[in-house]
Amino acid sequence: MKLCAVLNCGNSTYHLQKWMGDWCPIHQCNYGTSRCVCDPPFKLFPFPTERKNPKGRQEWINLINRTDPETGECWAPKSHSRVCSKHFPDGRPTHENANPINNLILEP
Repeated sequence: MKLCAVLNCGNSTYHLQKWMGDWCPIHQCNYGTSRCVCDPPFKLFPFPTERKNPKGRQEWINLINRTDPETGECWAPKSHSRVCSKHFPDGRPTHENANPINNLILEP
């Protein structure tokens, strides 16, 4: 399962799959079917890779500002770590707004 890396966000592939199973009253089908063209409530974006964009990756890590609960050191994203569209000004990483900056500190 892929999770949003922002603490207390809770958006994940589980929630997207659950949404896809819900009924779309507009198109009279489930959201995840080809007949329904409704946008999902959020999308998940992977961290920039160390190889292609190390500076961008480090910026995301710094902005998310997490610590590893076991070691107390700076948290490092794993291959399944994602950031959801709710944290980007344009709803996704763009050339103008490449970094997640919205709602990075969410109350539990």
